[in-house]
Amino acid sequence: MSRLAEGLSRLFGRVEILARGAKDDQRAAEAALSRGDYLEARSHARALLAKVPRSPVGLALLAEAAEQVWHDDEVVAALRDLASQAPWRDDVWLRLGLAALRAGDEGAREALERAAEGRQDLAVARRALLTLADEDLLAGDPARAQRWLDRVPYHPSTPDPELALRRAEAALAAGKGRRVAEDALQLDGLDPEAPTFRGRTTLGARRRLVRARIAALDPEGLHGDSALNLALGALLLDAPGAADLVAELLSETQDAALVARVRESLDASVLEEPRWAAAFALAEGRREDARRALVEAARAGDEGALRRLAALALHWRDFEALRLVQEDRPDLLRGSAEVLLEAHERWAAGERRAAMGALSALDDADTGGWAAALLGEIAGELCGSGAAPEADWDVVLSELREAATDLDRFDLVTTIEGLAQERQRPLYVAVLGEFNAGKSTLLNALLATDVAPTGIMPTTATLHWVAWAPDAFARVVVRGGSDRVVAHDGLKAALAELRDAGEAIDRVLIHAPIERLKRIEILDTPGFNAPNTDHAEQARRGIDEAHLALWLLDATAPLKDSERRVLEEVAAAGVPVQVLVNKRDRVGEEAIGQVMDYLTRALEEVGITSLAPPVAFSAQRALAGRLGDAAALEASHWDEVERTLEDHVVSRADLLRERALRRKARRVALALEEQAREAFERRLEERARSLARRDARMAAATQLRSSYASIAAAIATSLDTALDQLWIDARPIEQLAVEKQASPDVRAYLIDRCVARITPAVMAGLAAHIEADDRPAVERAVEATLAGAAAAHRQAPFPEGDALQAAVAQAVLAASKEVAAAASAPLEIEDEPLGRATRLRALATALAPPLAPPLAPPLAPPLAPPPVSST
Repeated sequence: MSRLAEGLSRLFGRVEILARGAKDDQRAAEAALSRGDYLEARSHARALLAKVPRSPVGLALLAEAAEQVWHDDEVVAALRDLASQAPWRDDVWLRLGLAALRAGDEGAREALERAAEGRQDLAVARRALLTLADEDLLAGDPARAQRWLDRVPYHPSTPDPELALRRAEAALAAGKGRRVAEDALQLDGLDPEAPTFRGRTTLGARRRLVRARIAALDPEGLHGDSALNLALGALLLDAPGAADLVAELLSETQDAALVARVRESLDASVLEEPRWAAAFALAEGRREDARRALVEAARAGDEGALRRLAALALHWRDFEALRLVQEDRPDLLRGSAEVLLEAHERWAAGERRAAMGALSALDDADTGGWAAALLGEIAGELCGSGAAPEADWDVVLSELREAATDLDRFDLVTTIEGLAQERQRPLYVAVLGEFNAGKSTLLNALLATDVAPTGIMPTTATLHWVAWAPDAFARVVVRGGSDRVVAHDGLKAALAELRDAGEAIDRVLIHAPIERLKRIEILDTPGFNAPNTDHAEQARRGIDEAHLALWLLDATAPLKDSERRVLEEVAAAGVPVQVLVNKRDRVGEEAIGQVMDYLTRALEEVGITSLAPPVAFSAQRALAGRLGDAAALEASHWDEVERTLEDHVVSRADLLRERALRRKARRVALALEEQAREAFERRLEERARSLARRDARMAAATQLRSSYASIAAAIATSLDTALDQLWIDARPIEQLAVEKQASPDVRAYLIDRCVARITPAVMAGLAAHIEADDRPAVERAVEATLAGAAAAHRQAPFPEGDALQAAVAQAVLAASKEVAAAASAPLEIEDEPLGRATRLRALATALAPPLAPPLAPPLAPPLAPPPVSST
């Protein structure tokens, strides 16, 4: 750094020094400094100040001399006095800040921040910003250090090893080690012997420690040496933090030779410290000994043991150890460990959503999988577990609703509200099967009334929803038309009338005062083998809505290939299936046993499990029996169907509804997770664009500052037209009286016209160096500078010649400051982990049903059904 006195002697006190006879003292002090005789220089500077108190030149000479002989308190006093007289001198503030750091003066940071704000000398501001970042890194505050580093001007195409080193250290300290690879490539350009951290170590030691940390994160990479060897070298070079890293790596190594080397490299007294005793114990497989030693030392107030315990607690997943560290030194639990402990305590207090929110904000790679495991435990507790899981649906649905709202998925908000209502509704049972399997007849038998249409062509089939109501009636929902409400005995005629009129029927709602319908609601679906594909889609929609699928097979052709495929689809959707076999009367009692044996083996081979063993019956006879034919009812085996429905469906309605809610909520969670991940990827892309924009701004600011003279010269040559127009604007003023020409109003008019005419030409010349977003601020800076130049000029509307060049140059400099300020502004998009998507994934995993056995591939050829004898 240039000597302060050289610059200050041209500005201050020449006459006063001469008048008071102190010139000889000044010359003597300067000569002594030149030949390195700092004590003599200090003596002459003090003599000068005795004759000319508070002389800026004398203070500068005293500061330089005292600095060389390490009289930091005297340096601070001299520079503080000097800064009060020349507060615009950024270099004075910088030297004051550095001296105050060495002296332990509390005003160090304020002085450095003043220097960092300066615009006169970018090198001074840079040194101040790097020093402030060093102080925060040394204090363990990487986030604040990063904010200083973001303000350091640099050109992306030019390596900057000093900045790269600190950026790498800040990222590593903040737990973002995977992002330092690019910065690490620039570290070879450092001066390894340069002192740093107030002279405690060297840049070379810090570089070695950074490489050790990178090697620890990426053991398979090419780093020139193992992480432990690199860290040991940094420790021997007194790099702050190296001891903790060596102890950590030592505890994880299984290399006996490396363990022996570390032991030989350390003093015997150091080996007795708890953290080293613990590290060697861990390296030798004595984990409990290590934990005991660290806990005892931590309770005794050993800060090193506390630090090591805090680091190992993450590896051990030991909340007790984390809590012990928090009680003694909460500042050591910054970052992931602190969040983990807070989440655990919130979980213990019953605040599960708050705990999940805290955990999902962590980068799980930094916690060794602990955050994900804990998040999974909380989500599992929230969603229930075991054979009969009961989720805390109020909390689960609130979580899903909030996520859907935040992600603008209001269609899913409606779905979630439907799930909330579904919890209070009866069980949904979908009757499925191929066309003509007897589904509507079964439905009529359940209702004990011939209401559902049967024998209708499949092209007219639709969804029939059966639910409880105090009165018996049916509602036909017509697409694009008015609903039709009819009595049960008028439903078939109404459907036929609508069909003949070409109306599109969406669904039929059949209501009846049947007690069972208070517990279950039944959905009769079109056949999957109907010619109209829309009917198959309606049937699939019925599967999606159902809590249970009541699958109806034809005993004369049980489980055809088409049925196998759809049954596999139902099972894959997670819908429980109860198999019923209709048309028992058509195969006869002698053959029904063979049919059921075949069906049991066929279902096993395709991996389908019926909720209860399949039941064979006759729906047609059951309907006749329910309508009054006692003999038909007995022959139908309807009592077995009733028993199966009561014992395995109605009595298990709560469990079946719970399973369905879990299935549907899981689908919502997965859809939201996918959207959250897409939003996260967009944020990453936006952040990358913001970083690129910041780099472009910084490059533009650097180019403007370094080439402002040539840029200004080029702009000045293009101002002829603007100046000619300005003279035209000024011509009417010549008609005014002389005293009016000098009036403030006239001057204000001229200044306004100068700015209006010249600013567009200057902005056009800067167009290639500024972004559209920065244009308004740059234009304001240019206008202010040009207005100042016009106000200071009296002979013409605007300066010409060299004065014109100087005015434009000042405008270009002002523009570069604005571009640099925009580049230094904090990014609006924070670099956050997945967060919401992680939480949704944990919920979806917890809502997943137990793993079912894999589906068996279809047999080739399939089992042949048994012979059927018709009765």
